[in-house]
Amino acid sequence: MEIYKELTGVPSCNDSIVTIGTFDGCHRGHQDVIKKVVYNAKIFSSKSVLITFNPHPRHILNENNKIPILMHIDKKLEFLHSFNLD
Repeated sequence: MEIYKELTGVPSCNDSIVTIGTFDGCHRGHQDVIKKVVYNAKIFSSKSVLITFNPHPRHILNENNKIPILMHIDKKLEFLHSFNLD
């Protein structure tokens, strides 16, 4: 799994299956979405890509209304690694 922390380092990914979200806590619904991305990428010989955010977008957009974070970014990346995303 490749991890990029800035957009400037992300290579071009043609023919990719992509999901985007905060994936904070990675509940069953999140897990199903991620599994479907990986599955479809394999079927179509594509790359499986997940885009997430750090910090949470609400912490940027509304500093006075910060929601609690359920999963620290390091733990989230460790968890996401188990899905074999590209």
